[in-house]
Amino acid sequence: MLKIVLALLVLFANPAFAVEVNEAALKGSWKIVSYNGRDYGDDDDRWEYSGNHMSQVSYSTNGKIHSMSPSVYYITDGHLLEFDFGILDITSLDEKSMSASVSGSDFVFEKISDEVYVKPRAKEKAVSGEVAAVATGMMKVLLETGEDNAEALNCSKAVKDAWRFLDQSVLQAEMNYNDGYMTKQELADAGKKVRVVRDEIDVKACEISDGDTRNFYLCLSNPKNIVLYCADKYKFNAGGSK
Repeated sequence: MLKIVLALLVLFANPAFAVEVNEAALKGSWKIVSYNGRDYGDDDDRWEYSGNHMSQVSYSTNGKIHSMSPSVYYITDGHLLEFDFGILDITSLDEKSMSASVSGSDFVFEKISDEVYVKPRAKEKAVSGEVAAVATGMMKVLLETGEDNAEALNCSKAVKDAWRFLDQSVLQAEMNYNDGYMTKQELADAGKKVRVVRDEIDVKACEISDGDTRNFYLCLSNPKNIVLYCADKYKFNAGGSK
């Protein structure tokens, strides 16, 4: 009898979660059907998940993308999704619907597809010389613009900020691939390079670091600095001796 009672307590303690909140359960296209308790109407606005990437996508009546806002998320405490714009608190989730709140706003989503709606196109566009020059200039600015190191290490925050920047760069590459500016192999090569750096940056490595590696993490501990600036300044060599 005791086992039955305990089983019932576990069942009713989490009645809203029919499936575990993870990347696999979130993967796909989720349409907003309710906002702050009101029917969302005919607008086709969706949150589309793939890996730890999420895009807020608005579709026009002919099914084409009207606007897209991509972001990276991390799952914390089992059901909280941490974005750069805030924390999404998932209050219920099953295979067909999801309820969640962020910044005081409540959403109800209906799952439209297990896959994101946007399908990649074959590489068909060339980057113009003008655009390439702008990108090169922006990279130069990113590598040269930064502030002084923090006085103390904040390994958890430093590592998470670095991961977010690197994950966002992969997301941007995926968008370039989807838009026809990259081949699948170019996307895979870019992702591999980022993963090598990402895997090298972790909290334990930060806590035991010394020399320029410690300076690298002190640089990252200042939230105004980005990983590109800090890595270039202290010659952070992922995969090599430091």
